[in-house]
Amino acid sequence: MSTKPLSPAPAGAGAGGPTTVAEAEARAQRWRGLGPRVRRFGVIGTFLLAFAVFAILKPDEFLSWDNFSNILSSAAVPAIVACGLTVPLIMDDFDLSIGGVLAFIGSLVVVLQATNDWNYELAMLFGLLAAVAIGLLNGLLIARLGGSSFVITLALGSVYAGLVLWVTDSQTIYSGLKPGFLSFGQDSLLGIRLPIIYAIVIAVALFLLTERTVLGRKFYAVGENSTAAYLTGMPVKRLRTYGLVLSALAAGFGGMVLFAQAGSTYANAGSPFLLAGFSAAFLGAALRSNGRFSVLGSAISVVLVQTVATGLVIVSLPSWTINVFEGSILAVAILLAPQVRIWK
Repeated sequence: MSTKPLSPAPAGAGAGGPTTVAEAEARAQRWRGLGPRVRRFGVIGTFLLAFAVFAILKPDEFLSWDNFSNILSSAAVPAIVACGLTVPLIMDDFDLSIGGVLAFIGSLVVVLQATNDWNYELAMLFGLLAAVAIGLLNGLLIARLGGSSFVITLALGSVYAGLVLWVTDSQTIYSGLKPGFLSFGQDSLLGIRLPIIYAIVIAVALFLLTERTVLGRKFYAVGENSTAAYLTGMPVKRLRTYGLVLSALAAGFGGMVLFAQAGSTYANAGSPFLLAGFSAAFLGAALRSNGRFSVLGSAISVVLVQTVATGLVIVSLPSWTINVFEGSILAVAILLAPQVRIWK
């Protein structure tokens, strides 16, 4: 009497019968689909929790209209810078020169008024043209000549920081500014401070450009696969240059707004905006289901981060906690936006 060897049970077999490969893949796909939701709701939930804590601890101060107005005003320049740097990030280009550009263009505009007696409109126009030239230089070195955006802009940022010391003669300039320039940064319209309006206009304009135009779709196509975009006939080098020009323009304009608000230049003015801008951009990417950068996400993230930073001050925590918070936000945001490539 012969006996047949027992066949091993199919993988995944159980009380309910064997699990097919298709079923296993479908289950894995459902779990992967939860990732974007966990990221979004985790980020939003964390900020809502922080908001609730500050509101409970200091309700009169934190929930006041003056506090919210101050938060939006403080977030205006970081939002302008973050929205600008998001455009090259969409194409996987890093603009680490934004801090230097902000300080250099702002200082240049101030010096032209205070030292050379230019009217503020002409000085600001010259500053914007200088920002365009900086963006074109970045585009030449990165998009045209193939330099690493990470390394090139990091190096040029140091150059622009040095030029700040040159144009200001290493001095703080607080006299000689035209009244119109000060009004540009300090006045209000319908009870809303002008820097807030500038930030909203720039955020909306760049959002519409990147999300609602053919040019914006090309930006995203370059970011997804620059080789495929080139093979389909897209002017990849020119598109990347456009992004770097927009980033430099936003940083330069932000510098003018910053010094108009302050009524003077000051040392290391651009340093805080590098970390704040990239924290907002990566956090904004984490808020999207596809993990891609977006101008709207960057703008919203700036306000969220500024709200928590202000809350930390209101509850009288040491000032170093703000730096720890912003650095932690950047690290966590990079981890939460896994589709972002940072080696280009």
